[in-house]
Amino acid sequence: MHIPPVKQKAVTLECLPSHSGFRLLAGGGDGTATIMSGPSAPDMRIEKQIQLDGRLASLSLNQDASEALAVSSGGSSFQIRCQDLSVRVHNQVSPGALYDVSYPSQISDLFLTCCGDGLVTMWDANDYSARLRCPVRAGAYPLSVAASEDILIAGCSDGRLLCFDCDRGSNLWHVDNAHKGGATTLRLASNMRFVISGGAEGELRVWELQTKNMKSNLKEHAARVNEVKLFPNDCFAISASRDRCLLTWDLTTEKRLTHHRDQHGGLNCLALASNQTTVMTAGQDKTLTTWDLRMADPVHNMELDEVVNTISISPDDRYLATAGTGLVVKIWDLQTNATQSVGVGHSRAVQKLSFSPDGKQVVSVGLDHSILVWNFYT
Repeated sequence: MHIPPVKQKAVTLECLPSHSGFRLLAGGGDGTATIMSGPSAPDMRIEKQIQLDGRLASLSLNQDASEALAVSSGGSSFQIRCQDLSVRVHNQVSPGALYDVSYPSQISDLFLTCCGDGLVTMWDANDYSARLRCPVRAGAYPLSVAASEDILIAGCSDGRLLCFDCDRGSNLWHVDNAHKGGATTLRLASNMRFVISGGAEGELRVWELQTKNMKSNLKEHAARVNEVKLFPNDCFAISASRDRCLLTWDLTTEKRLTHHRDQHGGLNCLALASNQTTVMTAGQDKTLTTWDLRMADPVHNMELDEVVNTISISPDDRYLATAGTGLVVKIWDLQTNATQSVGVGHSRAVQKLSFSPDGKQVVSVGLDHSILVWNFYT
């Protein structure tokens, strides 16, 4: 049988009903869905063709062959009408491991994820569709992301910072070689004047958004900075590192203010309470630690049964969400230090989670390519 050429070979074929001759639906390696027809096999020609978002891995017809479900390598499932190739997105997923999740500013119905497929994706929490997909450079992938209602900034595995427009997803600017070994964490100032980023070699750097120049280079951590957070006034920051240190910084004077050190293992994550003095950390030693920044020693240590990679405190400071190598999302009551609930769903380690700004949902992402959205009720 002769099949009219596409840019790359057909990956999957389905036979369609025809009153005369032959009719086929072909999914291409170039991301096209093509209807071909003809009175005989040698005379088949392209009837209509559409372009989708990636290589079509599979096609499946419904019972009466009026519609096909197409799945692409880009993580999208499409419902395609076989009569005219009109298409509707059925659902979308991330086709790679996920490393970060973040809400833009105080917006609770949008969230962003960083995926190993090289995309920063903005998801609409109302219908879980991908509103934007912003690609980073080939051979790299995003590790961290922060956003306002207007822009999003991604820190990449190749050390670059990339800024995209939140409306169209267009690339606005980039900073090459921001961090050797990767930009592992970042936060966008609420006043929109700067972004602070942490790197794999222990440095914290402040970048002016207007000039794109580095304003400060804070280098006291001796290992990877796993998380940085800004205080509400944008004048102070706090960072947790694999070197076991929890440091607070005066960004105006570019000096360290406090130094706390975990006695056992590197720190993976931190959460800052709204009183701006209570901080919680978790890390390699399977311990959840509560600190008062005015005191040298920990206020409380809680032994856990897993390595916790990520924590997030609820907006009202009543609950803490944790997740990591145990593959579950746990909600803790901070008044009793008891587990409030346990969410099962991930099949590999959870890398990041976050409460929504309104406190009604928790989103978790992991190495299993999954984004799980949990409704939270008190």
